[in-house]
Amino acid sequence: MLNLHLRAPRAAHLPAEKSHGRWKTSAGWAQGMFLAAQLRQAQALEARLFVERIFDAEPGARVCVCGYFNADSYETPTRILCGAPEEGDFAPFAQRYLERLEARAPVERRHTVIHAG
Repeated sequence: MLNLHLRAPRAAHLPAEKSHGRWKTSAGWAQGMFLAAQLRQAQALEARLFVERIFDAEPGARVCVCGYFNADSYETPTRILCGAPEEGDFAPFAQRYLERLEARAPVERRHTVIHAG
């Protein structure tokens, strides 16, 4: 089991663009958002590559990646973690695909927490 908490999708701090908790420009904020997205996707990729090493060592392994991904099912970090394309032939990836278990839970039983608003 891997416990994972991906970075929040909030603009990353850029010292030259933010001071005293305020962004100086919208361009600076946009750069912070871009960096945050890259960092979150990099974390997801690192976790996926770890899962791949587990499957390489033990092809029939049962792998569970838990935590808070700060990403919906259609977002890139989640797609990277699951490990299979939506288009084309899925069969070659089926043995290593990570299923999103929240999709099995009834909508009324799902929940999340929004920190700081």
